[in-house]
Amino acid sequence: MTQARPRSSGLIAAVLLLSTLVLAACGAAPSRDTTDPEPTPPEIAETPDTLVDMRLPPSEFEAVFLEAERALDRGDTVAAALSLATLNASALTDDDIHYLAYLEARVTYINGDGEAARNDLETLLLQPLHSGVRYRTLSLLAHLTYLEGDFLASARATQDIINLGALTNTAAWERRLWRALQRADADALFGAEIDPGDRQWQGWLALALATRNSGFARERAIARWRSEYPEHSAQATLPGGLQQLVDSPQGANRAALLLPLSGRLAPAGRAVLDGYLAAQYAARNRGEAVPDLIVLDESDFPSSIAAYEHAANAGADIVVGPLNKLAVAELGTQLERPIPVLALNRSDQMLPASGSPLVQLSLSPEDEAAQLADFAFGEGARRAVILSPRGAWGSNLQRALTTRWEMHGGRVVGSSTYVDKEEYSTSIERALGLADSNARAQIVEDLLGMPVESTPRRRQDADVVFLLARNSAQAKALKPLLAFHFAGDLPVYAISSAYSGV
Repeated sequence: MTQARPRSSGLIAAVLLLSTLVLAACGAAPSRDTTDPEPTPPEIAETPDTLVDMRLPPSEFEAVFLEAERALDRGDTVAAALSLATLNASALTDDDIHYLAYLEARVTYINGDGEAARNDLETLLLQPLHSGVRYRTLSLLAHLTYLEGDFLASARATQDIINLGALTNTAAWERRLWRALQRADADALFGAEIDPGDRQWQGWLALALATRNSGFARERAIARWRSEYPEHSAQATLPGGLQQLVDSPQGANRAALLLPLSGRLAPAGRAVLDGYLAAQYAARNRGEAVPDLIVLDESDFPSSIAAYEHAANAGADIVVGPLNKLAVAELGTQLERPIPVLALNRSDQMLPASGSPLVQLSLSPEDEAAQLADFAFGEGARRAVILSPRGAWGSNLQRALTTRWEMHGGRVVGSSTYVDKEEYSTSIERALGLADSNARAQIVEDLLGMPVESTPRRRQDADVVFLLARNSAQAKALKPLLAFHFAGDLPVYAISSAYSGV
């Protein structure tokens, strides 16, 4: 039986990340406000965001290529293939042939064969490509390898894009490169191929390895890196908050946790508190210095601003929290914040710029649902069935999942909601199209005027199930029913709420 796969990128993983940031990094925070969400994985760049060199080469088949591009943007690989089939192969230039190969790789990828698409792209890059075609080929390679989880390959492709030169948004590409390196496995970083002619790539790898240290060892490693790579583009401002770590080596002596410890969000607040304390004790057992702790209940204050001011007056050097989205938005409007904030949610609105740091670390289930879409699409799934609980919580998650899924080019072929156990089986039948199968069997019986033996047949156009269960009890009840209703062969992806901890 295919096991449900709860993604660990939700609350538990975020708490571990939070503890690392606050304890191992001595409470440092980036030196500017983060008022927008974390950058998304590199997207396929279909129109030049660069100077003239990145435009596509001229072609007499420009109209056909454009028609295919538009079809692929819609995820319509059939229409794209039909357009490309009208090309006169004997009249294609070398540039046309290369661009056609790129488009065919896109068709292959959208159809779900990521491995074949990657091989085609890597083979294509061995050719002497026009810069516009090379740019698009590298963009697609960076995108699909990121979704596949090969973050080192994604970072390398991104560096190759930067190396093309003449980019108008080099800083954005460098942020994407750094994001990929931060997610890369340490063993992959150690074993990365070093290009002796590319000092920028060498520098990025060395900096990523330096950050895998902790405490003073990391600070010393970063200092060595700065002396070894004085010409590197990251020297001006170190990425990912490292600049603040260098500028404020003394770290935090006192941290304030601003959490909801009573009311509706109390379970989530207590989970964050437990995770922080566990990390604090582990760091202390390793002999590391940890800041003193002030624990504040959001509910005890009339506003998040009042709670923040209380923490500042109590001598806190950093505030971790709040957890409530509205409270984060409210605190973000405070122009003067003397101490940095690591917020545990993300505001949906643009926050005003300020001279003090505010980092938004989202723990929302909606973000986790979007990550599910990334993960499943990267593994080759394209047509999804979604099961979600009825109500606002389930609707919000399904909307976030569907938006990201369709952005990648996936399709939702079936969905259904449920309320309680009595609806579980019926909900799955609806989502899998079994009711239609039973109806067809009934029509046959009516035509023959006699009962017939039939086995319901689920829809065959689905290749993945997203299980948006509110808790582990729902997930454990729903998962076996999928096998009972002839969908036991479909991979099932669930958010971390499906995991009870046991």
